[in-house]
Amino acid sequence: MSTIAVVATNSARVQSRNAKRIGDIMQFYAAFNLEYSVTGSYPDTTADPRSAACVSSNACTGGWSGIVADAALDAIMFPTYMGSKPSYPAGGGVTAAAGGYLYSSPWGPGTAPYSGITYPGGSPTLQYTLEGIVSCPMGIIWVRGSNYTNCIFSIDGKF
Repeated sequence: MSTIAVVATNSARVQSRNAKRIGDIMQFYAAFNLEYSVTGSYPDTTADPRSAACVSSNACTGGWSGIVADAALDAIMFPTYMGSKPSYPAGGGVTAAAGGYLYSSPWGPGTAPYSGITYPGGSPTLQYTLEGIVSCPMGIIWVRGSNYTNCIFSIDGKF
């Protein structure tokens, strides 16, 4: 009986962390589109060698550990369109794979390791990682590991 309770508690924790991640991504989506409606463009991240910026308040981890915040991007987005940077919830081994929220503009092109489908470049994107083998409520599955699903989506709706 206690084993069932522990499994149920762990499952609830995973669902709670994933729900926060998805909620954060939805806030980013709205904020970046507000910026677009005001300026006619999405913030650019080409100053970074990987053309990306970590947009979570805590450092990006795992495969994204070398990607840092972009001060110019932060000055545009926070607190103008979002009150503060959301923190990426740690847990479930996800942070070892690729933890945090990653913004790229322009992105790509690239081929999803999971599906083998090639996506066009030029779009602003957000990447995030969910715990478990799950679908991506926003975007497509980019990579799937044994205990995580990495998702990417185009903010401008191209994929």
